[in-house]
Amino acid sequence: MSNANELNQSYYNSLVSFCQYQVNIYSRTLFVRVDLHYPSVWDTSVCLADSLSISKFVAALKVRISNATKDKTHTSSVGYAWCKEISPTTEKPHYHILLAFNGNSYISVGMPDQTVNNLFAKICHSWASALGLHPGEANGLVYVPDNANYRVGSGASWNHSVDDVIQRGSYLCKKATKVYGDRTRSFQTSRVPKEAS
Repeated sequence: MSNANELNQSYYNSLVSFCQYQVNIYSRTLFVRVDLHYPSVWDTSVCLADSLSISKFVAALKVRISNATKDKTHTSSVGYAWCKEISPTTEKPHYHILLAFNGNSYISVGMPDQTVNNLFAKICHSWASALGLHPGEANGLVYVPDNANYRVGSGASWNHSVDDVIQRGSYLCKKATKVYGDRTRSFQTSRVPKEAS
């Protein structure tokens, strides 16, 4: 049994490389923490067997962000680090994810309202798309925890350091509640070039 706070060192090393790489892409970087859940009515076995939705989510979000910023002064890519965990109460999987964006394009995840054209809505619509749901059916499936926005860069409100982000993101690396040995990933980050790691 893993200590609740014990970290998987391999995951942690990957997280550090991911965070350090992301802050070197843009002069400002916005990191956002969100949790992604499956519908409560879905059977647990269906959720456990699913290994594609998180990849579909990332792909859908990349398209939305690209389309939203392509004609603007500042474009943005999507960086990510995610972990899959099993709830000890429901025994269903869910995802904790740390997203990274160009801080010159986005300064906050925004209000939790799918009807507003903000970052939160794009995340919700991408998760709905990944699950094959209508956006309205995804209400409540994306959770934004307290202090979800981490701003690294220059400016009055950009007062976080990369170490702050790593500290917050380390939660994704804890050994407890992970699934090992079922041939699906429990942790992944966006690609970090070897010369940058």
